[in-house]
Amino acid sequence: MIGGMKTKAGKNRLIPIHNRILPLIEEFYNSCNIYLIEKSNFKYKANYIRKAINDFNISIGNNTHTIHDTRRTFITRLNNFGANISDIAKIVGHSTGIITLDIYTLKDKEQLIKTVNLLP
Repeated sequence: MIGGMKTKAGKNRLIPIHNRILPLIEEFYNSCNIYLIEKSNFKYKANYIRKAINDFNISIGNNTHTIHDTRRTFITRLNNFGANISDIAKIVGHSTGIITLDIYTLKDKEQLIKTVNLLP
């Protein structure tokens, strides 16, 4: 897919789709639509998704998570699995890997122990 918004690095970037969710994307795809998901004349924009997640969190008694947490988890998990930091930065629309590592990659104690134990 091609998409993204906000920054120069984020706009019109290639967004690779994981094989396991590709069937979902194909189900919603309609070449006549401007947006991937359209319902009536309502476009599923970021504010709608943010509100839907907020409403869901309230319904389960959780008010600590945001849509941004999914981004952080995605970046951290790719990093933990050894993905190339330049590739991660490109996928998420960062101009450099430094932003990706410093701000978005969360490491817990177990991950840091695993890293230090890589040494012989």
